[in-house]
Amino acid sequence: MKKYIAIFLILIGLISTTFISIPAFTKNIFTEGVYKSSDFNFSEDKTYFVQNVSSENAVFLTLYDENQLVIQSIRLEANSNK
Repeated sequence: MKKYIAIFLILIGLISTTFISIPAFTKNIFTEGVYKSSDFNFSEDKTYFVQNVSSENAVFLTLYDENQLVIQSIRLEANSNK
């Protein structure tokens, strides 16, 4: 009986780990470069946050509109909060 309970608990543990979702911030870590909004999969009904995960370097983030006019510029220090 103890064997069956142990096997059952192991199976429950294995099955439950397959349903754990990955947070969005771990999926989208971008390096230096120029990106389009389609690279980020934006949704209009959500609020997004940016964070500099680098431990050494600051980041300068600039957002442009479709006419390449600056909308917003942000400088993020190393290990910045959201």
